[in-house]
Amino acid sequence: MKLRRYTPILSTVALTVFLASCSSTSKDKQTQLAELVEKQVNITKQIADLKAELAKETPDSLATVRSKEVVVAELTPKSIDHYIKTQGLVESEENISVSAKSMGVIAQVLVREGELVNKGQTLAQIDNTLI
Repeated sequence: MKLRRYTPILSTVALTVFLASCSSTSKDKQTQLAELVEKQVNITKQIADLKAELAKETPDSLATVRSKEVVVAELTPKSIDHYIKTQGLVESEENISVSAKSMGVIAQVLVREGELVNKGQTLAQIDNTLI
């Protein structure tokens, strides 16, 4: 009977403690950023000081670490045997039927396949000698 009497009180106290502990430990993001930036500045200074001390102790060791061997090569043209094989279907946005005003044999085609054309532009000429 005593346990039932204290259960709501204990659960309320536990919940209050839990919520209070969660909210009190979180820092403001601006404060965290400022602290991290300060740490970064301090670490950068320490690294620079250590590099300076090492340079004074062994000046040749840092020079060899910073230098890199460079090789010069002459460029020569080469063919690349790389290709991509694929299959696909090409469809136009608009299909247009083209027909002549009169029948006949085409004597000359004035445009190429795939070329852009305008409305009213002459695409081909029909042989007039047969008419």
